[in-house]
Amino acid sequence: MRAIWNGMISFGLVNIPVGLFTAVKERPFQFHFLHQKDQGRIRNQRICEECNTEVEYKDLVRGYEYEKGRYAILTDKDFDRIGLESNKHIAITDFVNESEIDPMFFDKPYYLVPGRNGEKAYALLRDVLRHTQGAAHS
Repeated sequence: MRAIWNGMISFGLVNIPVGLFTAVKERPFQFHFLHQKDQGRIRNQRICEECNTEVEYKDLVRGYEYEKGRYAILTDKDFDRIGLESNKHIAITDFVNESEIDPMFFDKPYYLVPGRNGEKAYALLRDVLRHTQGAAHS
């Protein structure tokens, strides 16, 4: 299973590398389009406007249209380079009691896993929060 986000949580002078994972796998109820005549499933195809051929997902790239018909191609590395630091860093600014958090904020459960060399600091933070029935606030 892959983390859906990787970054750092920090409080004071402590920085802990973490990965964020979803705690549950949702399986939403979904319909499929079918051909009325024979109930064959209808598939969506990715057709290239230039060569009129079907394109596989592995051959797709993301592009920003900066001028009509002209694109700047962007890779994952480009998004990582331009990513704001705040997207990779959560600063804990306060600690509160769990009972002070309105349950409406618990829409979907997630869990954090410490990153490389962050195990001891993460375990310390986790144990303190568990012992005090506290929660971190950013």
